[in-house]
Amino acid sequence: MVERTPEIKQVTIDFYNRFCYQYWERHPNAPVKSMEKFAKMLRGPNILDLGCGGGHSAVFKMMGIKLGLGMHLNPIAADISPIMCLAAKQKGGLPAVVMDQENLCFKPNSFDGAWLSKSLLHSPSEVVPGILADLRLILKPRGVLFLGMQASIGQYIETELKTTEIGTRYYCYWPTYRLHGLLETLGFAVEELSIHGKDSLNKRNYFEIFAVKE
Repeated sequence: MVERTPEIKQVTIDFYNRFCYQYWERHPNAPVKSMEKFAKMLRGPNILDLGCGGGHSAVFKMMGIKLGLGMHLNPIAADISPIMCLAAKQKGGLPAVVMDQENLCFKPNSFDGAWLSKSLLHSPSEVVPGILADLRLILKPRGVLFLGMQASIGQYIETELKTTEIGTRYYCYWPTYRLHGLLETLGFAVEELSIHGKDSLNKRNYFEIFAVKE
């Protein structure tokens, strides 16, 4: 297990600050099918995109009418990387706030949905229950939570300091059943957990969770 020290946390932040626009070019397409499923579950328009990654959630702004939801969706971006927030404003036209997911500062019952696409991977396991509890607090009753994650290979939580040709980041991988159980313990009803196959290295499964605040 790799300990996520303050220095390692800063390395991850520095990675996204430095390679923000290059990262956007490598991952230009939003996961539209999952976003549509999420949008159809919403009871209201306000969405928090936590770990916004440059602003893919701008796609939500077109879904309210396209899907016949009877409302315009209102995504707000948040990220610990100031450069990612800037990209969300420039590329996605989104309101964006620099915020650490491990120290959320939104008021209770602020959002109808929270969208976290892989951002939870960058926090160590010991702080994840607190993040999820805070998300439950800022979601309205029956608010929707989406988590896009990469799974651990075995039955235990795994961590790594992953280095590629473009930089180094900290990752924490959960077994699907443990994250499912944690969510239910914290007061979420898991509506769907789906596995979408291996990553580009054919090593870890990518999985998605749709849950609702009970």
